[in-house]
Amino acid sequence: MQQNNYINIANLTPYKGGYGVYTARVMLDFDPDNNEINWRMADMAPQAKQTTIRVFPNPAKDVLYIEVMNTLDSYNAIINIYNTIGQLVAEQQMTQKMEFINLKTLKTGMYIYNISYDNGFTEKGKFIIQQ
Repeated sequence: MQQNNYINIANLTPYKGGYGVYTARVMLDFDPDNNEINWRMADMAPQAKQTTIRVFPNPAKDVLYIEVMNTLDSYNAIINIYNTIGQLVAEQQMTQKMEFINLKTLKTGMYIYNISYDNGFTEKGKFIIQQ
């Protein structure tokens, strides 16, 4: 019965199954040309340009700095700050290589940041606010 599942997967076009279709064909020694199936892999989605950031100081008191360490075409991003129970406590637009976030309204404790760039890449991390 499992072999029938692999055959069904192998008969799919790569545009419906991608890597799974290719793997099933390899496992079954299935030749797409003999079965009149388009055998090439589907085009992969473009990869988002990765960034590297520096978040300091950590632990912080009143201000947290976020610096993008590599050069990007655009620094457009949204910085979301969450508390440890997942509540959004701050949100800020990022438009420059270095931004700062005012922490004076937040309580002492651990927080999670999530930076979502307009190129689709996201970065996450933690920081602590101390008194």
